[in-house]
Amino acid sequence: MRIDFKYVAKDRDRHGNVRLYVRLKGVKVRLRASPDSLEFAEEYYAALKAIKARLNEVEEPQHATLGWLVREYEASYQFQKKSPRDQRTIHLIHRSVLDDEHKPGSGMRFRDMPLKSCTPEIVRKLRNRKQATPAAANHRLIYLRVLFAWGLSERPETVKANPARDVRPLPYKGKGFHTWTEPEVEQFEEKFPVGTMGRLALDLMLFTGSRRSDAVLLGPKYLTAVTNPETGTKESWVVFTPKKTANSTGKTVSMPVLPVLLDTLTATTHGLETYLVTQFGKPFTAAGFGNWFKERCREAGLPHCTPHGLRKIGAVRAAENGATEKQMMALFGWSTSRLAAFYAEMANDKKLAAASVHMLIGHKAKKGTG
Repeated sequence: MRIDFKYVAKDRDRHGNVRLYVRLKGVKVRLRASPDSLEFAEEYYAALKAIKARLNEVEEPQHATLGWLVREYEASYQFQKKSPRDQRTIHLIHRSVLDDEHKPGSGMRFRDMPLKSCTPEIVRKLRNRKQATPAAANHRLIYLRVLFAWGLSERPETVKANPARDVRPLPYKGKGFHTWTEPEVEQFEEKFPVGTMGRLALDLMLFTGSRRSDAVLLGPKYLTAVTNPETGTKESWVVFTPKKTANSTGKTVSMPVLPVLLDTLTATTHGLETYLVTQFGKPFTAAGFGNWFKERCREAGLPHCTPHGLRKIGAVRAAENGATEKQMMALFGWSTSRLAAFYAEMANDKKLAAASVHMLIGHKAKKGTG
């Protein structure tokens, strides 16, 4: 197929279908009309115009403006060493701030605001623009703090203050991911017995404490023979560096492979490179696996359950079985004791309630039981 239009690129999807794009300076727009139609030319010129408009908006911000600081930070080593997922999240939050208008309809955007004009009041305004969704508002605040802190350290000749430092986040209580319950685990196990890919996914995350981004990478190469220091016997251990913290803490997670997981691995036809594979025998992406596993949850009658919820019930189990904070940090790759202390306290509260619930019975009721 020959396309006589400049900047048109093409690739193929996994089904072999050709996809066409207008691509210019890293920005691309999908073309969906047939190349032989008049609509294709119209779509092409509209896409090219949109890309050039976008490039003109984001290129060469004026020195010492908020847009300039974002550009400098996103080109820095500190930003580039983050995972692609984190980079995209931060970039989108930055972009939403820069594209916001000082006053709705004014056409004056925060990207052009001089840094010397960025006061705590301006930061509060940006935070409050998202107050309908407090989590989004606080994410704006967090990344503005990081942005200005980086500027103070790396561009001190231009950045003289961190206006976000003392601005408080909006109070709210997020629900977070649902923590699986033991009956829900049993319900999933009944739907997907040992030998199925669904059960392998469950056991792999549940018995290694791994996130979905790590579970999709685990395979035979992550197993190693280790001598147990207490028994002197050889054991299979799984050793991996969590992807989420690889560039920050670099902490490695190492643990013996539990017999229940070994039984599942032995009974399941899995991939050679990674244990978890698609129906075509290919390794999952983290996002693709998340969608696939959510579908298995729906099939099991658990539409509210997620991969991360398995990590949470694993932490609950460990805490209720008496794991110390240090042990939980080793199991889940945490670099601080904050989460370990949270789960330990929750488990302790549960035990205290079980041991003291009889104290709610009144004296009259106690006599009646005799």
